[in-house]
Amino acid sequence: MYQELFNASQQRTIQSDGRIFIPQEHEHEAHTVIPDHIVHFCIHYFRLINSSCKVIDPLCGLGSIPRVFKEKGGKCLGVEIDNDRYKAAARLVGENTVIRGDFLTAPFRPHSFDCIFTSFP
Repeated sequence: MYQELFNASQQRTIQSDGRIFIPQEHEHEAHTVIPDHIVHFCIHYFRLINSSCKVIDPLCGLGSIPRVFKEKGGKCLGVEIDNDRYKAAARLVGENTVIRGDFLTAPFRPHSFDCIFTSFP
C-alpha cells in the first residue's frame, strides 16, 4: 500500500517554506533538518498515524521525524549513531523513542516495521 501511495505522490511537488525546529546548540546543522510541515504532509498523505502502523527513522539525527509523530499522536522509533545528536533527539522526544546505535546492526526482527521514514543524510 505505501509503495502505491509513494508512486502516486511522485507526481506532486512538496514545497517547503523553510521553517524548522532545531535545538539551539545544533543551529549549524539546520541544513540537515527536515521541516515539520513536510513530515506532517507525509504522515497525512501516507496515513502513517494509526494504531497498527509501525514507523522507524533509521537516521533520526536531531529527532524531527519522531518528534512530529509524537506531537500528532503517532509512534515513530528513531535510531541515531552520533552521540550528540542522539542526546538532542532523546531530550526532544524521550529516551524510549530514540535508540543510540547503528541501524544496520540493531537487533530488529525482520518485518518489524511497516514504514521507513527518513530525510536525506
